[in-house]
Amino acid sequence: MSNYALTQTIVTGSDPRALPEFSAIREEINKANHPSQPELNWKLVESLALSIFKANGVDLHTATYYTLARTRNQGLAGFCEGSELLAAMITHEWDKFWPQGGPARTEMLDWFNTRTGNILRQQVSFSENDLPLLYRTERALQLICDKLQQVELKRQPRVENLLYFVQNTRKRFEPQPGNRTDTAAQTTVRTLVYAPESTASTTAEAVPPLPDLPEMRVEVRGVANNADNVRQGSTVKGFVAGAACTAVIAAVLWWWQAYPIQRQLTQVRDTAQGAATAWLASPVLKEYEQYLQQLLDAPPLQPLETGMQMMRTADTLWPESLQQQEASRMWSNTLRNRAQASPQMKGWQQARQNLRDFADLMMKKETEKQGFTLSYIKTVTWQAERLLNQETPLEYLLTQYQETRARKQDTQALEKEINERLDGLLSRWLLLKNTGQDMATDTRTEPVHPDSLRLRRITMANPVYLTLNGELQGLISSGCSSMPSIGNKAQIAHQDQIMVMSLSHGLSRAQNVNHQELTITKPVDKSSPLLGKAISENECLTCDFVFYRTNRFGINEPYYKLKLTNARISNIGLTVPHTINDSPGQPEESVSFTYESINWEHIVAGTSAYSLWSERIF
Repeated sequence: MSNYALTQTIVTGSDPRALPEFSAIREEINKANHPSQPELNWKLVESLALSIFKANGVDLHTATYYTLARTRNQGLAGFCEGSELLAAMITHEWDKFWPQGGPARTEMLDWFNTRTGNILRQQVSFSENDLPLLYRTERALQLICDKLQQVELKRQPRVENLLYFVQNTRKRFEPQPGNRTDTAAQTTVRTLVYAPESTASTTAEAVPPLPDLPEMRVEVRGVANNADNVRQGSTVKGFVAGAACTAVIAAVLWWWQAYPIQRQLTQVRDTAQGAATAWLASPVLKEYEQYLQQLLDAPPLQPLETGMQMMRTADTLWPESLQQQEASRMWSNTLRNRAQASPQMKGWQQARQNLRDFADLMMKKETEKQGFTLSYIKTVTWQAERLLNQETPLEYLLTQYQETRARKQDTQALEKEINERLDGLLSRWLLLKNTGQDMATDTRTEPVHPDSLRLRRITMANPVYLTLNGELQGLISSGCSSMPSIGNKAQIAHQDQIMVMSLSHGLSRAQNVNHQELTITKPVDKSSPLLGKAISENECLTCDFVFYRTNRFGINEPYYKLKLTNARISNIGLTVPHTINDSPGQPEESVSFTYESINWEHIVAGTSAYSLWSERIF
């Protein structure tokens, strides 16, 4: 078959979701998630993908489905072809191909890594004859990983796992020096030539590959003039041959033992810490300044990031090993525990906001020629002091250490606390960089794999959270969904909001609109005493309710808001279930609000409205 017959030129495409072929591909792929596990028609997926390429051009989703189908049908040859197609598209057309969103691209590439990796590990066998394809595949995956490192993404896709797998497979089958054998005929791989979007023609002349050239060997022949020369030449040749054999053996031994060690030392010296350690073992004045500067420029997260890379590599090499899983679990739990112990300085932030609000209120009262009661000033001062005493900044701990050391007192306890705070701060920073806020404060105990880090999902189907601000007490909902407030029901991502378990409100109309009280059910939490104070002093409140739902990615998103302005509490009821007959029941509070105005807003749909309580019928 000619090279031209195996070559097809494609261009960048747009959104394919309106095409019937794309819908058919999605329907076929979704069979993998069906409970009955019907058999997928991979030939159909491949054919439909090629039809989309011809009619619409190439996009990330279709190219990924095509690569998966080719891998399933043709093994390594199909995976090589699909990887080169993805590499051409990602490296040359990153700003153009569909989808445009970074999170959507990351999600699709992670899906590609998981599904294709499973096929390669479980259903594809390799041999020495696959080395040419492994080289091509490794090159394509390396181009993809390099490009992903250059672009700005909130989270990097884990395509490097496929690269590590291909590299390790290639190393297993590479022949040792001196044992090189003739390579069998290469598997014919169809080539998809990726053309930029500006290419005027969709056909291209196929350039035949250069023929393989045989290894050149030079043999030196000599002619003996007489018997003496032959005898003398034989002695010299024997000596030269012995020296050459000795040199060859020495070179092989060096390559076998010394060269790997030299490569490892080179890799160690590429890191700032490794280079400094090597310098300490053999100090050289000329390199002293260079290595000091490297230590100053090294990121503080470098040791922890090296650990994350080790965990990913170990999972690629020994995915079924219990020892690997236990070590990875220990690493993940240690990072998470350190991050959870790191203070988030919420008290400092709230105290700062309260003092700013108090300063604004003082300016307002001064303009209106009004004053404050001594009791109110004492309350503001006490709240600010309480919030500031909740958490001690790390910088102040260092100041305390300096002062304690100057007084020649024992600093052992301070040193331990400072080291723990630094470890927690770096661990939390690492988790925030690699995942999100919820991951840095997640309380789960099972191991967290680096390729499966996701935002923690709230266990309720459609939760509602209330942010409650009081004119006198400030943020009443501060810390209400934290672990000290509601125990194991804590939602760290919403810790400054009140968990609303039920909400009821209604409007009716006869002649004018008739507003009814808004009533919520909530757990007994940190805000319960503050709500009692608010109803006792008839405190004016602002209530912001946010409704959440699960989106198509399985993540909770805010979609609806309800706001009460100048609200006041009209009723508080406490219910404690029977501790024997209803032992799973939890103490709950019902709180009813009246208000001056109410606002409704659908965040996703973009609609909003409001109504006034003053129009209510009495």
